[in-house]
Amino acid sequence: MFLLFVAQLQEFQIQFLSLFEGFDRQKAQEVAILTQLGSKFEATKFGIPKILVEFESGFIMAPVLQKIDILFASHVHHLFEIVTFIHDQRILHRDIRPENLRCKSGQLYLIDFGFAIQFGSQVPFAGALKTASTKVLNSTAGNPINYEKTDDYSSAIKVANFCFSPSQKNQK
Repeated sequence: MFLLFVAQLQEFQIQFLSLFEGFDRQKAQEVAILTQLGSKFEATKFGIPKILVEFESGFIMAPVLQKIDILFASHVHHLFEIVTFIHDQRILHRDIRPENLRCKSGQLYLIDFGFAIQFGSQVPFAGALKTASTKVLNSTAGNPINYEKTDDYSSAIKVANFCFSPSQKNQK
């Protein structure tokens, strides 16, 4: 399918294709990032879903995941492992928020890599205001931001504060 081809493209090629009607840059970016992460053997272990089937309107990922409302201590720890794993691959997520966490059999997954970027990219703000780092929130609107690892970790800390359930901290 077309999007599988897009996953192999370089940034300048994605910019060229974005000139055509119907091309979804954000979806192409997400497919490219998930393909890069999915090529790592340990990706699923670290909470990165794999793309199984792609459609014009989206894609199906594996495993099938459930929405999560409460984070337990093991989830919080695993969230930071996921963030560290994607950073080790030189990727910044930029949209870590409760809505982008899923779970299956106690395993936490981080989804929605549509705003993810490679290290060193300077781009305008994208993501959720409620979990953005203070540095990102204080940046000048519309100007490119030099995102750093600390911005993702700051978002993860905010998510943990929003969703953590200390009364059930030993459960998975």
